[in-house]
Amino acid sequence: MSLRARTFGWTITAIVVTLVVGRIAVDPASGNKLPWALSYEDALRRSAQSGKPAMVVFSSRGCTWCRKLQTETFADARVETAAKQVIPVLVSTDERPDLAAEYNVTTVPLTVFVDGKANRLDSVGGYVDADIFAKILVEVSAAAKRGEPVPGSPRRSIW
Repeated sequence: MSLRARTFGWTITAIVVTLVVGRIAVDPASGNKLPWALSYEDALRRSAQSGKPAMVVFSSRGCTWCRKLQTETFADARVETAAKQVIPVLVSTDERPDLAAEYNVTTVPLTVFVDGKANRLDSVGGYVDADIFAKILVEVSAAAKRGEPVPGSPRRSIW
């Protein structure tokens, strides 16, 4: 193989590694295996098609509690299992101030559960540990399946 071909191959490899590592480093969902929707609109579409509620997680750059929620709570096996009954999506308030205003987000993290028509089913403010969050997911998805309001909604702010 010629030097030019090897150089080209290494250049392509370096670009791919940079893109992958960069994506992982800036991906707010890294550290968990939830099947994140690509966008808020994608989550609503998938919610409408499946009948599962969308789980809209509002966060912002530099938010320590948001990172903890994503890397600890969402990485927990109980939450990953329970989250199969919702369509999760991360929304940065920095990138989508329109949605933050629409949902009256005044603090992050804020998790809002909506149906496919963007009707609010429940919301949870602040960091929530995995044990409680898994129970909330089960409660919200069960109520949505029954077409009933979520008990205690709008939900508590847990800090």
